[in-house]
Amino acid sequence: FQVRVFAIDKAIESEPLKLVVDTPDCLAATGGNVDVCPPAPPENLNVVMGVIDDDRETNRPNSNVSGNITKINDDSHNKYVGARVTWNASSKTRAGMIKQYKLRWQKSPSGAAEAVREIPHRDSILLTGFTHSHFISGLHAGATYRFSVTAHSRGGSSTPSTIAAETPSASKFED
Repeated sequence: FQVRVFAIDKAIESEPLKLVVDTPDCLAATGGNVDVCPPAPPENLNVVMGVIDDDRETNRPNSNVSGNITKINDDSHNKYVGARVTWNASSKTRAGMIKQYKLRWQKSPSGAAEAVREIPHRDSILLTGFTHSHFISGLHAGATYRFSVTAHSRGGSSTPSTIAAETPSASKFED
């Protein structure tokens, strides 16, 4: 903020005194209170891509994975492509104050022709404020995906933290 102060008398007016005041951002001023302020973006966003082998009919390669996983069939094995996305709450936000995280992912087109004819492969999920990782299944092999995580509180929504990562290509499926 900038404030100017004048002294005014009937016969004379003083030169203005200029006072400049820097205000802290909302989180700094409230000690990280996200009931009043939007939270800071999640930190340390990371993606680990993988191909999972599984010849069972359950479509559940391990106990940490739930839901349907897209199969990639070759001559000898069934293959699955997935990503484990992890993040931390911002160090500027009080513990336990985040109500939800929204995780979004979208496949990037591989070329101009594909961008025109391809149906976008994207989705999102809302997760509790205590969740800091999620497994995404059914990703396309050899594709680049953009992942973003946004924190939500009573005070609003953070700006998203974003990262891009490439899934393993079909050649990685060979033993």
